Amino acid sequence: MTRFFTDATIGVGGKLAISGEDFDHLRVLRPKIGETLELCNSEKRIVYTAEITDMSRADAQVTIVSKKKADAEPGCRITLMQAVPKFDKMELIIQKCVELGVSEIVPVLTNRTQTHPANAAVKAHRWQKISKEAAQQSGRDIIPAITSVLPFREALDSLSQYEHTFVANENETEQYARAAYQRASVQNVAIFIGPEGGFDKSEIKAMRDKGVESVSLGRRILRVETAAITAVILFLCAREEL
Repeated sequence: MTRFFTDATIGVGGKLAISGEDFDHLRVLRPKIGETLELCNSEKRIVYTAEITDMSRADAQVTIVSKKKADAEPGCRITLMQAVPKFDKMELIIQKCVELGVSEIVPVLTNRTQTHPANAAVKAHRWQKISKEAAQQSGRDIIPAITSVLPFREALDSLSQYEHTFVANENETEQYARAAYQRASVQNVAIFIGPEGGFDKSEIKAMRDKGVESVSLGRRILRVETAAITAVILFLCAREEL
C-alpha cells in the first residue's frame, strides 16, 4: 500500500488533504476514488489507513478509516558513516540502506574521498529526497536523516553518542562482522564504510584510538556500495531483524 508521511494527529473519521510533492507522487499512481493509502506520523509512531474521497488538480482529500501502532523499525538504531563515493553511488547506498532499515546516514570526507566537498553539499537536498522516497516505498515508519557532510575528524568527534561503533576493514583478518555484531547487544550503533580504496592507515589507527571496532565483511574485496549494503544486512541478520 502506498505510504506517505504526515505531522497530523487525527482520529478515525477525520479528514486530511495531501498536497505538494506528495500529491505529485500520488497523482502519478493514478489512484481512484475509494482506494486506500497509508499515512505515517513518525513522531507519534502511528500509521493511518486513509480512503481517497476526492481529487482535484491541487490536492487529494482523504478520510481516516483506521489507525495502528507503527512497527516497521529495527530494534537497534543504525547510523551509517559513509565515506562519499564517486559518481552516483551515494544515491544507491542511500536508497538501499534506507530500505533495509538504517536510521541515519552521515556522509564523510576521508583522505581518499574523490568527491569535492562543495559538490557533496550541493547534493544534500537530493540525498534527503531519495531517503524520503525509499522510506515511503519500503514502508518505513521514519524518514532517515541524511546529515550534512562531515570531515573525517569531525565524524570521529561525534562518536560519543553511539553505544558501539564498527568499521568495515578489508585488512581485518581476525574478526568477522556478524560475530562482532552478535556480541554487541546495544540499541544504538554506527558503522563506518570507506571510500574507493578504503580508509588509509592513519584513519584506521585514529578510529581504533577512538574505540571503533574493526570487522571484516568477508574474504573478497567489495565495491563501496556493496560494502555498505552488506554491512547493514549482516548487522540485521545478526540481530534477527531482517
